[in-house]
Amino acid sequence: MKRGILLIVVLFTLLFGISFISALEIKTSKESFGKGETFLATLQGNILEEIPKENVGFYKGNAPNVPIALTYDLTKINNTYYVYAILPFTEQNITLKIKDVYFKEQNQFQTKTLEKTFNVKNETAAFSVKPGFITTSNDFPVTLTNNLDSDINIAYSLVNISKSVFIPSQNSIETTILISEVIFTQITTIKFSSSSLTYDFPAYIVKNETTAEENGSTNGSEDNRSRVNRDALRFSLQSIDLILNKGESYFIATDLKNIGERKADNITISVSDSIKSYVKIKPLLISNLNIDESRRIDINISFSKKGDYSGHIQASSLNSSDRILLSFKIGENLTTNFVSNRSSGIITNLSKSCAELGGVKCVSGEVCQGSLSLQSAGCCIGICKSFGQETPKKRNWTYIIILIVVLAGIGIFFWLRMKKSGFTAKDILKKKEDDFDEKFETHGKLEKG
Repeated sequence: MKRGILLIVVLFTLLFGISFISALEIKTSKESFGKGETFLATLQGNILEEIPKENVGFYKGNAPNVPIALTYDLTKINNTYYVYAILPFTEQNITLKIKDVYFKEQNQFQTKTLEKTFNVKNETAAFSVKPGFITTSNDFPVTLTNNLDSDINIAYSLVNISKSVFIPSQNSIETTILISEVIFTQITTIKFSSSSLTYDFPAYIVKNETTAEENGSTNGSEDNRSRVNRDALRFSLQSIDLILNKGESYFIATDLKNIGERKADNITISVSDSIKSYVKIKPLLISNLNIDESRRIDINISFSKKGDYSGHIQASSLNSSDRILLSFKIGENLTTNFVSNRSSGIITNLSKSCAELGGVKCVSGEVCQGSLSLQSAGCCIGICKSFGQETPKKRNWTYIIILIVVLAGIGIFFWLRMKKSGFTAKDILKKKEDDFDEKFETHGKLEKG
């Protein structure tokens, strides 16, 4: 019986422990890397406290408490942390640890040390790049190192900038990458490639939106001198990268804001030619945006053909512009990902009903505890709550049902075992009573001493 109770406790712990397994994890593009290669890992989630660089370290895979001295760095771009490192020239397993990550997941506040183990294989990477990410508002240097015993050419590209660098064998060269052709602040990718190896690293380019002073007279008096400030347009979405299904329609709402020091006039909004047949926007023209004023931009997406598509949406005034970079993978019966690079923006599958969207229709006297779908009027993505009604606590019915089934199975197991032995419950109880009486029965008479 004790073993049966123990089994129930273990099963109960396993079943309900599953729901608390963290989905927050360190991700890499592959599990094995070459010797001397530039390693890059990402960490994305609801992280509540900034992660300092000293909480990041690399350790031997077979000795997890023995640190490895590597050149590495940590940065945060939007809500994603990036860790890069130049790997050693020895074949081994390495564990990346990020300590004391404080985050919220499954409605629970947690602090954990996250780990990712990877392999440095017995193969030398052609070259390395330092650093493995870019965050800058100016032209920036990168160090390219040729790990081979032969000369190589390394090509790099950033937005509209493409160049090639010759590097002799076993040499390093520092080259400066110009950002003069990057016309607006954006998160993009910088690519480095040789004949055998390609890197795609994140690049956050911040452009200066201020203008120079312009003097109206030579005497320098405040009345006769003016500063020409300009408007500065900004989308709330920086980029959109989606997996969608052919023949379905989707909707995204974003905001366009004037963050400059001057009213923006005659703003045009357009879609690049490569995808304008599939991506429709409105409005196409905004007469003006005052300082700090925002206007919602509606984006409707529907692809009739499978394939990979890329392009942009651009807003332009006389003095400023901004873009949303677009990337779509279109197929059939795909699991769609409704993810963009910033948390703002709304996305809805217009091909689905309120029920298919997981919503309910609220009746008179109820309010939506959640968010209202823009696709179906009155469709609440959440629960409908009467005025003054307490919000019911969410139960995990799946685990409750599984627990009931498991407990029922255990009960049937013991019942069959008891039936096979030929004893009834009454017989077992009678036997226990007889054993008790026999154990404590006294023989003879007690005599007074």
